Amino acid sequence: MEATNTRIIAVANEKGGVGKTVMVINLGAALSNKGSYFVHVP
Repeated sequence: MEATNTRIIAVANEKGGVGKTVMVINLGAALSNKGSYFVHVP
């Protein structure tokens, strides 16, 4: 079994309308550009 470099990143804020979704999409795009895989689970 191979070791993996899996990281879990959580983005949270109790207040609504602070741009969490936009930040997560931009983070995913940046990670993808660096060659990483990205999964967004709402």
